[in-house]
Amino acid sequence: MSRFSACCASADRSTDMMRGMKLPAKRLASMVILALSVAGYALLLWRGPWWVDGSHLRDQNLEPADGIVITGFRTALVALGAGIFAGGSLLHTSNLATHTRNFGSHARQGP
Repeated sequence: MSRFSACCASADRSTDMMRGMKLPAKRLASMVILALSVAGYALLLWRGPWWVDGSHLRDQNLEPADGIVITGFRTALVALGAGIFAGGSLLHTSNLATHTRNFGSHARQGP
């Protein structure tokens, strides 16, 4: 067994969270989780300030102080989402670089 095969086999075992599922079921589960996450994020952006600080915020006739709290909450959520996206992008780039490096070393070794 080559070093490349051992590396990929261990990576597949450690990253496969839904091991017993077939590929279409995994894809469906991933899409459902992604859709629910996006819907929850949008709902939190929309109603989150009132859920967190509902006792201090007005529903009608908003004052500038209410706007500051609402904007601050939404800005924090957008920053959190951007951080999660950036972290996922870095993780993907790291995994891609590792696989590319392993493939290159395997190709140089020859058959």
